[in-house]
Amino acid sequence: MVNACPGGASARRAGLCKDAAFRNLAPKMALSSRRPAGSTDGKTFELIFKPGFLIFLKVNNMNKVQRGFTLIELVMVIVILGVLAAVAIPKFVDLKGDAQQASMQGVAGAAASASAINYGGCSIATAASAPTKCKAVNTCTSVGTVLSGGVFPTGYTAASTSTELAAATASNGETRTCKLTLAGYTASPDVTFEVIGAGN
Repeated sequence: MVNACPGGASARRAGLCKDAAFRNLAPKMALSSRRPAGSTDGKTFELIFKPGFLIFLKVNNMNKVQRGFTLIELVMVIVILGVLAAVAIPKFVDLKGDAQQASMQGVAGAAASASAINYGGCSIATAASAPTKCKAVNTCTSVGTVLSGGVFPTGYTAASTSTELAAATASNGETRTCKLTLAGYTASPDVTFEVIGAGN
């Protein structure tokens, strides 16, 4: 007969030590609370003996660490996505306005260069015998005649921001500022170029 409760505190709380049969059998069946060999998941197993020699296996999984995203982290991700959706994404999606503005600047640059080249051609003494080297330019619209194709690209028009040059010899070498427009689009800022009177 064993005087002390062989099962320890767990068996004593369960009232097992009052059972004479348990006290006789307990030395052969030790109450255990241990981690199985090779276990790394934090689980422990506890053998609990009840009267009648029934064995229960209790799994303690409280030591396993649960990992995941905190509420603050999830909220910050949602806020960042919201800022991108409201500010950054439209800049990349709607590029039509930027393309039209760049196109207008390209046409204006071509018009200014063509006007300057035409003035140089008209300044040559033999220009009169070579009409293809000098065309009459005195208005913003007439600049189209010195462009490739002889006209402004489809949808483009030009008008002077002041008075047009007169179709007279005195206008040769004079400059005016022309404002370029594109149908269906309002440029911001305005796109302008300089026209040089020539061939008058």
